[in-house]
Amino acid sequence: MHVSWSVTREARRAAGLTDGALRVGLLTGAHHALVSRLNAILAEEAPDVRAQLIAGDTSHQLGLLERGELDIAILRAPVLLSADNEQLELQRDELGVLMAASHPLAARERLSCPDLSDQELIWFPRDLNPGFCDATLEALERGGARVTIGTGAMEVPSIAAALPLMPGAISLSTARMAELFPELAWRPLVGSPITVTIAAVWRKPTRQPALRALIRGLGRSLRDGPWREAG
Repeated sequence: MHVSWSVTREARRAAGLTDGALRVGLLTGAHHALVSRLNAILAEEAPDVRAQLIAGDTSHQLGLLERGELDIAILRAPVLLSADNEQLELQRDELGVLMAASHPLAARERLSCPDLSDQELIWFPRDLNPGFCDATLEALERGGARVTIGTGAMEVPSIAAALPLMPGAISLSTARMAELFPELAWRPLVGSPITVTIAAVWRKPTRQPALRALIRGLGRSLRDGPWREAG
């Protein structure tokens, strides 16, 4: 029998219990549309519960989750999870090539992985998200790209700021980054061979009513497939 959140909430109130905040680990740099969608689902499913957003990279979020300092984490997949965790894919987006507008490859409308061979790839430190980092580089290699990883690893916002000063270097991102930085160019890769996946991860068993309500709401929102960054 399904018990609604409102009934559960009233029962907790009658017992003198409060639900407080739901501790949500949010990936640093997450698009505002993702945050808005999470807030809308939580407002509908658990209207008396506020989200306490805690920003950080994927490795940081997983550490907080394992220590019981988060109720749910929104992070980049793939990640290596213990048997005590569950995950739900929320969003999947295409990664393309981000570079200075003056880069020679920016003259082309589309690129292939072999076009990236011998390019310097500016990438983020592996320890921030080993699973996603390794999977992305393996996808590039399978596609025929033989890139050189730049020695100056940096986080995504810093990469976008640095690329105009590095006209011979490239990075990987969604198209949104070029919209935010007009001095950069973004070009898709033929066949969209590389994607970035955003997933929700939580520990089981899930006893907290607000968390169960949020997970149900997330599941219903995905009936037509994963979200896209634009929406």
